[in-house]
Amino acid sequence: MSLNCKLNLNYMEIFCKVNKTMKNHIWAPVSGNAYGANAVYIAEYGEARTVELIVSMTQNYPEFKTHPTLDVFHGYVKGVERFDENHESRVLGWEITPDSKKWCYRWLPTTRNDIYTNLKFSTNAQGRIRLTMEMVNHSDEARQWESCFYLAPCAGLEVDGYKMHSLEPERCEFTLNGIDLVLSSSIPMFRETSIVDSNFWIRFPLNAEMAEDPSNPRNRYKKRLNLQLGWIDLAPNSTKSFTIDIAPEECMTTADPENFELSPVDDNQLPWQHILWEARHNRHYTKSFNTPEKLVIRHVPARQWGRFFIWDSGMTAIAMADLDAAYCAEILEEMPLSNDKNIYSYGSYIVTAIYALWELYRTTGSKECIAKHFDHYCQLLKIMFDYQDCLVTADRGTGADDSPALFYAKGEIFAWEYKRTLPTNPGHRKMSIVCIGLTAHAIRLCKIMRNCAYIIGRNDDIEQLNDQIERSERELNLHYWSDASGCYLDKLIENQEFLNIPWLYDFLPLFSGSVPEERLAIILEELEKYQYSNGILTVPMDSEFYRSHGYPNGSIWPPVQYFFWRYFLNSGQMHKAKNLADKFINLYLTNHAESLCCFEHYRAETGRAEGNSRFSSFGSLVGSVYYAHRIPGTLQASYEAIAKVVESGSGLTKIQVNSPFYTGKTGLSIVLKPNTKYQLSIDDRIEDIITADEYGWCPIVCAIAQGQQLMLELIVAR
Repeated sequence: MSLNCKLNLNYMEIFCKVNKTMKNHIWAPVSGNAYGANAVYIAEYGEARTVELIVSMTQNYPEFKTHPTLDVFHGYVKGVERFDENHESRVLGWEITPDSKKWCYRWLPTTRNDIYTNLKFSTNAQGRIRLTMEMVNHSDEARQWESCFYLAPCAGLEVDGYKMHSLEPERCEFTLNGIDLVLSSSIPMFRETSIVDSNFWIRFPLNAEMAEDPSNPRNRYKKRLNLQLGWIDLAPNSTKSFTIDIAPEECMTTADPENFELSPVDDNQLPWQHILWEARHNRHYTKSFNTPEKLVIRHVPARQWGRFFIWDSGMTAIAMADLDAAYCAEILEEMPLSNDKNIYSYGSYIVTAIYALWELYRTTGSKECIAKHFDHYCQLLKIMFDYQDCLVTADRGTGADDSPALFYAKGEIFAWEYKRTLPTNPGHRKMSIVCIGLTAHAIRLCKIMRNCAYIIGRNDDIEQLNDQIERSERELNLHYWSDASGCYLDKLIENQEFLNIPWLYDFLPLFSGSVPEERLAIILEELEKYQYSNGILTVPMDSEFYRSHGYPNGSIWPPVQYFFWRYFLNSGQMHKAKNLADKFINLYLTNHAESLCCFEHYRAETGRAEGNSRFSSFGSLVGSVYYAHRIPGTLQASYEAIAKVVESGSGLTKIQVNSPFYTGKTGLSIVLKPNTKYQLSIDDRIEDIITADEYGWCPIVCAIAQGQQLMLELIVAR
């Protein structure tokens, strides 16, 4: 969708779509516990009476392949090669409609992409759901595939009220959690049932995380009804298909669900559609932050963890601002309240949703989204500054799980790569640190909220945010700059000494616009040590903290690619912005083409993806960069300015740029006609000829003063 189309979207229209009146008898793919195909029946939206259905598939021949319903630790240090090993196979979130009435998973038992089962769900939104299983064997070998269902209430350890009424090859009836369910198959498939717990090898290994709701942790003794289905024999180069209908008995007379035909997707667009599909799949029915007595459907970063993270959730929303504005708005609706007693258990407390809020304003042009969330997000922002009211400590995590400074200060010995320990402090005792990177994030978020305050006319808030920014930047520049290291350094709170462990977060004051002019050349020269052929490293390869399989200290970690792409754009270094964007996009495209997975991060030396294979958190940031560089009509401006297209057509594009608070050089870009020369004029002054690249990306650099408004014109050069 072009920017001009997006600007016509009213935020309230988006909001109403997201907050449409929920009815009873809902089926949706909202099980945070299910790594594979899943559907959850919700008897009454907001209430806890549910039945979770998890579909597991196994290949018996020619080799045994199944997939754990939940991922395990080794996913952090392996990529697509894991699917060549042992029992592993891929389960991907595939096509899903915005209203989640139709969705699909794709199960692939080999590393080939043309041998698979499509598990297609469609619901009539009145309690009935149909699962269509399309099995495709484009190989010269005969195969045998087998499926089973696991059914249980989402909450609790027991299969409450379970009673089997009848089990026939084509029909099964039972009661579970006070719900009378009827299953019918188009071919004889139902074999036998048993009650199993989550110790059952291999589909429910013990996970590393508890569930999002502390009162309902994941537990290996959670009971499930196991309904085994018959096996399917597939001859070489053959396909088979059958359906299973599921409904509460009281909904059996409602209309049949519509057949779900997958939409054809161009190979060039599939990688970007897949980012969107995985994000829409990764949702969980859980307690609401805003109304804790009710349950809501809320985004989670990946099935592996099945819980909410502040950092991760906002990262997904950033990309969704371009890929699906309505889903971005949905994610922004559910953020913890500032007085939430569990707020520090939601991961790194950087409110990345504020970045997403700004992107949603960019794509919709609506002030309502800002006004709706402004007070809430300002409250969340204030409690980030937990040291001297102007700096941020790493006590609640950095977002970079094995960041070297944090591991040193914690006195821990392991990163995700367990073959080698990390250097740690001699006493192995936990110490607090002031984190440069987190402080820089907090400052940048304050600057964005200051822009938001300007847009909605909150002058008193502008003064408060100005004061916070000035105090934080003054403290940062007075006491945290190291001449010896040529960058900022974290400090140990106990003795106020520099923690002499430089890492990329120490360069984030560039991103926040907090580095004085006289230090820019020094810190940029030092930043060159972190540049690598595949992207920007979290620590240099010659650092004692670098790990070839570290997470993220040995990887091309997507968040920092995005932050420094943003810095280059903010500061008008457009060649560097394009270079980094191309590396980031190509890494994703290369790995998606091989695996069809949306992986979590990329190994620095090889460029191969690793980590969670169905990740829709910061891995999705590549979608935002892709839109900014390759989707016609996309305008992307720096955080320092407010920009919008005011006219477009007939070879002329006009962009209004406003700078409420910033003075200096800044950059912006727009995607127009590929390989075309444009004459740039600023306030009717002819400035330069800009050549759009092969995708139409036009880089623009301009100088602007605080309070100034510019009119930029791009016209096809004669």
